[in-house]
Amino acid sequence: MARADAPGGTDIGNVGRNVLRGPRQTNVDFSIFKRFPLGEAKNVEFRAEFFNLFNHVNFDYPISNLNAVPSTSINSNTGQITGDAGDFGRITATSNNPRLIQFAIKVNF
Repeated sequence: MARADAPGGTDIGNVGRNVLRGPRQTNVDFSIFKRFPLGEAKNVEFRAEFFNLFNHVNFDYPISNLNAVPSTSINSNTGQITGDAGDFGRITATSNNPRLIQFAIKVNF
């Protein structure tokens, strides 16, 4: 259990759950299609769809699991993290796909 009056500011304390915030997420999807008539009641539709149009990388949330901190880095008397914090607070992954493009042809009759 961490002491609330411990100096150094690295003890666990009473911070609420999920307080770590990740970087901003940006995603732009785009689609365009064109219909070509084939007679009065039939047509062919060509469609192009772009997911993550600008290929913007979105980083995942930081690791918020305190189990990622090695036990040798925690002071057993105060509960403070005194050494290497391991992967805690680091961003190690992305949260979206790269740019994806798909084409389709649909016949309506």
